Amino acid sequence: MFFLESLRKQVSVLEAKIKTENVIAQLPPLSQEIVQIAKQHGKVMVRDAQRITGANRNTIKAHIAKLVRKGRLKMVGRGKGTWYKLP
Repeated sequence: MFFLESLRKQVSVLEAKIKTENVIAQLPPLSQEIVQIAKQHGKVMVRDAQRITGANRNTIKAHIAKLVRKGRLKMVGRGKGTWYKLP
């Protein structure tokens, strides 16, 4: 029984990961990059995303705002110190 219960938990965790990856795959390429930065570093700031991707600051801000509205990122702080993390 223990083995079967452990296997069932692993299956549900993998299903959740697959669902998340499928949702991310449907995002525009820049949004995917921003989410990947947040995954790798634990957080992302607009200036970091700009430095890493080389994209326009206003474009990055628009993508981040859309990701926050859709619940893909969570905003922490206000003003210059604002950063974003995965929910």
